[in-house]
Amino acid sequence: MKLTGVYYHQNGSAYYSVASTAGKWLGYVNAGSLKLLASPWSAEQADQRIVTVTKNWSAYADLNFHKTGSVYQRTYRSIGRYRHVNGYTYLLGGSAQQAGRLH
Repeated sequence: MKLTGVYYHQNGSAYYSVASTAGKWLGYVNAGSLKLLASPWSAEQADQRIVTVTKNWSAYADLNFHKTGSVYQRTYRSIGRYRHVNGYTYLLGGSAQQAGRLH
C-alpha cells in the first residue's frame, strides 16, 4: 500500500488516501490506524535453506535492485531473507548477493 495524500477532517483527524502498490486507489484510512515505514524493506531474518532458482529471475547486488545477472537453475545457500512492500521475499545468498525472489 502507498500513500497518495493526506486530508485533515474538521473533527481534527487526519486521513490518508491510499493506493495499492500497482497504483489502484483503495480509499481513505484514519492516519492513527497505520504505521508508516521508514524503508520498504523488513529487517533481515535468518534463513538457512538451500534453494535452486527454477524461474528466470535476476540476481541483485543490493536492496536497490541493481541487477547482477541471471541465477536460473543455480543453487544457493540462503543466509537471510527480506520482505518488501511489493509482496515478494528476497533471499540473501551465501555470496552476499540477492539470489532471487520467492512468491
